[in-house]
Amino acid sequence: MTVSQSALAKVHDLYVIQIELWKHLSDGNFQNEKRRKETQKCLRQFSRLLDQVDWHYMGGEDVLAELKTMRGEVSAKLRNIRRRKTGRK
Repeated sequence: MTVSQSALAKVHDLYVIQIELWKHLSDGNFQNEKRRKETQKCLRQFSRLLDQVDWHYMGGEDVLAELKTMRGEVSAKLRNIRRRKTGRK
């Protein structure tokens, strides 16, 4: 596999995981522990790939910045759910 093929494969995988994250967000069922853990796992994979991809292969720096913003929003949403849950005990 060439360098550009490898870079494109990472971008493709990143976009596939982005779709999975959007599905998790649209469901919005973060009170379910199993679903929340699946979302956290998906977010970790997304973050790992986001740190590895080359923005030249994904449409530009603005696309990369938007995906980083999305990562932060999902992460914040999951943190807020955990805080609310621990606050109830």
